[in-house]
Amino acid sequence: MNGSPYNKKIILSLVPALTLVIGLVGYSIGSTLTQAYQSFESIGASVDASIYITSFFYTLRIAVLATLSALALALFLLYLVFTVMAASTSRRKVKQADFLLAPMFFPYFSAAYMIYLTFSQTGLLSRVTANLGLTQAIQDFPILVNDPFGWGILITYVWKTAPFMLLLFIPTVLQHDWKNYEMARVFGCKRPTYFLQVILPSIGKTALFVSLIVFTFTFTSFEVPYLLGVTYPKTLSVLTYEFYVGGNDMERALAFLINGLVLLGTSGLGIYVFGQMEGLSPGKRQERRRS
Repeated sequence: MNGSPYNKKIILSLVPALTLVIGLVGYSIGSTLTQAYQSFESIGASVDASIYITSFFYTLRIAVLATLSALALALFLLYLVFTVMAASTSRRKVKQADFLLAPMFFPYFSAAYMIYLTFSQTGLLSRVTANLGLTQAIQDFPILVNDPFGWGILITYVWKTAPFMLLLFIPTVLQHDWKNYEMARVFGCKRPTYFLQVILPSIGKTALFVSLIVFTFTFTSFEVPYLLGVTYPKTLSVLTYEFYVGGNDMERALAFLINGLVLLGTSGLGIYVFGQMEGLSPGKRQERRRS
């Protein structure tokens, strides 16, 4: 079937469009990097490189922590959904799962503003803790928003992206053959053990793919760190935005260079992850076991 004339016809029909898109995108990236690199020497003499290094590692730390935390929360929520379905006789989609997916419907700017109103020192939680006597005043509430570590940014990303991950995990549970679960229960398999040894391996490729999406988004996102971040350190997206609006041509060239390098880096990461996903396919795993 893979070598059928019909499939070859589809591939050939896509070649012109793909050639045009790849050519335009490649030319744009190459032109941007070339022009930016031509101004790099004059830029480097007038700026402090430590600012960009600090910004890069700050952005990388937030993206990694947000991705891992959202993945852990999504897997925990998936286990709750699996537990409810395992205890049900119909084993259809859990209605409560729609409530877990609700944060997806909030725009990121609105979600960031909600986090600010809830976790800031003048927000809801600070007033509640002060009224309950847990803190002496609202100023004693921990700084979780506009802080150097980025707690507010992380909370927003995790609250928004964990439901997105869960949305892609749920179909695996819905399509699961529950006869295997009943047989495992007969032989004394516990529910957590079955989830760890059967359900989790079945969503390995999906988890890797959705983690790539979340990491890439959080690494390049602008509105959340712009609203909940601090003046120093800044994420790369906020830093390049300030370069664009600063009116300095050399800084704009550097912003082009940074964005081009981020694009190349995320593209390379995507290629690597897709290669790893291919290795996680059932056929590849069987081949490795045989060898």
